[in-house]
Amino acid sequence: MVTTRDPFGLVGTTLDERYRVDAVVGEGGFGVVYRGVHLAFDAPIAVKVLKIPAQMSADERATFLATFRAEGKLLFELSRLHTAFVRAIETGVATTSAGATAPYLVLEWLDGSTLDHDLDQRRSSGGAGRPLGEVIELLDPIAEALAVAHERDVAHRDVKPANVFLARTPRGVSAKLLDLGIAKVMSEGSGTAAIGALTVGGFGAFTPNYSAPEQWLRKLGATGPWTDVYAFALLCVELLTDRPALRGDEPGQFMGATTDRDDRPTPSARGALVVAAVEDVFARALAIDPHDRYRNLRAFWEALRTAAKLEPHTSLHAGPEAAMAPTVARPWAIDPPLFAVASAPAPAPAPTTQPPKVSATTSNAVVTIPPAPPRAPASGRGRAVVVGAVLGGVVMAVAAVGGLWRSFARGGATDGATPASASGSASALALPVGPSGCPDGMVAIAGATFEMGDRSGVGDADERPAHAATVASFCLDAIEVSADAYRACVTAGACAAATGEVAGRPVAGVDWHSATRFCASVGKRLPSEAEWELAARGTEGRAFPWGREPPTCEHANVASVRGQACPHTLAPARSHAAGNTPAGVADLAGSVWEWVADVHAPYGAAPPSPAKGSEDARARVLRGGSFTQDLALARPTNRLALAPAEHMSDVGLRCAWSDDATR
Repeated sequence: MVTTRDPFGLVGTTLDERYRVDAVVGEGGFGVVYRGVHLAFDAPIAVKVLKIPAQMSADERATFLATFRAEGKLLFELSRLHTAFVRAIETGVATTSAGATAPYLVLEWLDGSTLDHDLDQRRSSGGAGRPLGEVIELLDPIAEALAVAHERDVAHRDVKPANVFLARTPRGVSAKLLDLGIAKVMSEGSGTAAIGALTVGGFGAFTPNYSAPEQWLRKLGATGPWTDVYAFALLCVELLTDRPALRGDEPGQFMGATTDRDDRPTPSARGALVVAAVEDVFARALAIDPHDRYRNLRAFWEALRTAAKLEPHTSLHAGPEAAMAPTVARPWAIDPPLFAVASAPAPAPAPTTQPPKVSATTSNAVVTIPPAPPRAPASGRGRAVVVGAVLGGVVMAVAAVGGLWRSFARGGATDGATPASASGSASALALPVGPSGCPDGMVAIAGATFEMGDRSGVGDADERPAHAATVASFCLDAIEVSADAYRACVTAGACAAATGEVAGRPVAGVDWHSATRFCASVGKRLPSEAEWELAARGTEGRAFPWGREPPTCEHANVASVRGQACPHTLAPARSHAAGNTPAGVADLAGSVWEWVADVHAPYGAAPPSPAKGSEDARARVLRGGSFTQDLALARPTNRLALAPAEHMSDVGLRCAWSDDATR
């Protein structure tokens, strides 16, 4: 609907001598949409002009404009691959009558209305929801468009009815996806914290009533395609019922509804009649823990179509260049889709008659190790996370378990097999050593008695009490095990396939059993907790692996540092050389969580006894944080517990070695 308010004073002007601005058609927190005319083609266009926060510095404005142009380029590339993306024509920067800078994006003009307008009309007339088949047919183009984006490592992060446009075309109504990446651009460019901000009232990173748990609780991990899966499932539930899936009136209430384990917003819970198979698909898509969800929209949509007994999907909306399917370079760093689908791990090869042989990466020697047991599927239970969130004066504690320590052990079935002894396997292979006394690629760590654990009180309960620990001299891999090195163990049948193998990057998505077997395959072993912490902190008790220098994104491959966003992507080894230890060990903070040998137990207490029939189900320890989380979780004393058969997609390893097999 055309309005009279014109915040930028652009009506009646011509942009870049090509685009005449005729009228304002809508205004939101991010900007203003105008209707105009492409003068060369005499065709209607839409011009989206963005608001730049007044508090931005000159450098922040320059970054904002560069990112905005990149978003236009990205949208143009994606619209060539699928017609459900609104076609971008050009980006530019206008100067308003008041002398302000106003970046704009020229888009194809669409006739129709947004899905939220359609839902409002249905609600006002007493609508009782659409049948599932109709919902799938309506949203099919949007699902396919998001699937295309996800396959190119692009996530929307603000999927909601207002960003779905029902366009009238000669062939009928067709759904189009709006505002790809706008919320991301705004939250990065504003330089302000946007958690909980309503997009209708200003700059915000997401819309609370279509939010995913990880958008509220950073400890759940990074956002990404799995975030879109959650929001898209909420959208489906709303169409099935003609009522919003999340209940609340203000951001704090939406946060509580999003993270309430006892009231998941599935179709049945919201009054829709669906078969059990469909309900199960939505339950997984709406899991609180991102690791438990479908990893991308294609996986969710195909599962839903199968549960609804529809034919396998073939897109009828692909753009003219979809067959070429070029990879779209990401113009800004976004969270990579490396989360594993825990319920569908890649099976390990069946045991062979003769044990496989794996070439050691540090020498020409060969070590014989037994084949890996099959990996058991995860139980599907969500991670227990203790989080305090303060929003609007309300403090919410979500899923408080066991005091102030986070246990990620899910309690699922394990393979029941005991892996080969790390020390025994290591002693079977004598690796050639260099002048430092360590095999190639390893760093010598001198034995010492040091203070282990947290004395400051900043850490969690399982990091205390601080206590004396004595470690003999040993060697530690200078870098984390790479995907390429790990692949040799998988090819030989000794290690289960990782869920996050990217050439040239540290391997991710490895369970404890396979981590143990990999190290054994190259004549090494997993380090102990004490060894790992000594390498990271030294005898001087360093606050960070590199020392006491204030941390930045240059020091660690993490998602954020003290509120400053970092690239959120798994980087090659040694990409953050400023964070190396004085001895030269890289990436002990961030990158991927690293398995250590120990069973998780409070300091000073004996490890828990194994339960009958599940001798190796006790949680093991992870150290070092990851690229999906804040640097605070990468502190050298932090301990994370995880069941040994689990394989979160930001978990990897590095190995230790010593010439004494008893260590």
